[in-house]
Amino acid sequence: MRREYNLLIVIRKHFICMLIMLSGGHAYSQSETDLSQIKGVEIFLFESECRNDHSYITKLDLEDLLKMYKEKKSLATLPDNKCHSYLDLDECAVRSEAFLAKSDIENFDWTHSKITLTESGIQKMREQKVPIQSLPFVLKLNGESIYAGRFWNIFASGNCDRLWILQNPGAKVLQVDFGFGSPCGRDPRTEEWRIQKALASKK
Repeated sequence: MRREYNLLIVIRKHFICMLIMLSGGHAYSQSETDLSQIKGVEIFLFESECRNDHSYITKLDLEDLLKMYKEKKSLATLPDNKCHSYLDLDECAVRSEAFLAKSDIENFDWTHSKITLTESGIQKMREQKVPIQSLPFVLKLNGESIYAGRFWNIFASGNCDRLWILQNPGAKVLQVDFGFGSPCGRDPRTEEWRIQKALASKK
């Protein structure tokens, strides 16, 4: 009986060690993934301006905004879909053909939110007109949407409270920033599961 008990203890210890090794190996593989030189990303444009009819500007009255101000609450505390520049990928139609294809993008640096273009990509950005009210886009990898934002006209006087890329014709590197003016909601650039999901979906 005691012999069987000791055998059970040994088996249990080996089982625990295997779990630790497996979980540790999984964590290691994730941490060792280089997210600064990602290949194969594409940028798609939307069929329309895709305004958010549910934003705090249209849904919150003056009394609600004053209450937020008195309670010292920033727009960052609002749900993403209440932000003025939020893009709903379920409601906004995306064009079927990529604006910047894989051949137009040298690499995507998730860590520093930078998109490095090839010569063809630079030329496309130079030729693309960005309206004063912005030009919405979505960044994709392996068919998965990583996040959506707006190309921002350099002469625009308004604010973009979500992701934005400043219009800079001729630039080789596009910087994806968050919240020009008053940031609203969560910053999707900090949610690593987005890029990990896209990387894992590679066929």
